[in-house]
Amino acid sequence: MLLQGQLAGIRTPAGWRVFDPGPTLLDRLRQQSMALEDTALLRGCEVAQLLRVSTRWVRKMAEAGKLPFRSRHGRRVYALADVLSVRDRPHEKRQPGSYVRPSVVAWARKQMAEVAHQ
Repeated sequence: MLLQGQLAGIRTPAGWRVFDPGPTLLDRLRQQSMALEDTALLRGCEVAQLLRVSTRWVRKMAEAGKLPFRSRHGRRVYALADVLSVRDRPHEKRQPGSYVRPSVVAWARKQMAEVAHQ
């Protein structure tokens, strides 16, 4: 929005300084924060168990840009929807895992059911 001239601001070495955010930017930030609150986030080890792969495979996919992630408190977290889209890709090779905790499977099934109802 700053680059397009929709917001008034100045670029400094530390980043952009917005003069007056106005209601447009504040509404957009509220919508984004509400969307993040509704998103189910998984840690790397939970993604690995859900996909039955190694945590190393999850890291490699994230670093290659094939598995989107967010940084929260210095750790990578993955949105459930992104994990499910990777799971449904037939061309991705995965290393078989030996065990998935039943609590992770039950939680993932519950989240998938909630997403399907929305």
